[in-house]
Amino acid sequence: MDIEVRDTRVMAGMAGLALLVVLGVLGWWVTPRAHGEAQVLTPARWHALRLERRAAEETDALYRDAQELRAMLAQGRPSPVDAMLFAERVYARHRTGTSATGPAREALIEAAEVTARHAAGAATREEALVATNRAFALIEDLRIRTEAPDVRERHSLPYIEVSTR
Repeated sequence: MDIEVRDTRVMAGMAGLALLVVLGVLGWWVTPRAHGEAQVLTPARWHALRLERRAAEETDALYRDAQELRAMLAQGRPSPVDAMLFAERVYARHRTGTSATGPAREALIEAAEVTARHAAGAATREEALVATNRAFALIEDLRIRTEAPDVRERHSLPYIEVSTR
């Protein structure tokens, strides 16, 4: 038994119905949600969501670089070449960004620079640790503000104790 549809109005109606279903699913998928409820996407809200997403990406990059800096300092005195290359990478990667991450970016750049000076013998280990811990504190604050409340308790950046000898 074959079903033939020759009426173009029926075909156009079926195509229109399929298009509405596809657009409805697509709209549900891309609709921004706040606290589980769909939000009307105004131009201002779209811009704010875009900036929020960009700040979260920058925060993740800062966190990864802070972990690498911490590992470098935990090994003792880092190689001067490795520390300088790392400081240059951090500066190049984080010299620009959103205003929300500005203080954390500046603190991480400063911590990488102090660590490079420590590796070259121009700064003490304590100065490098203080700068690194300051950067950790600012990055941790950013991560807490950008994560969901139930995730906030699971993350804590480790601090390196500063010994006064």
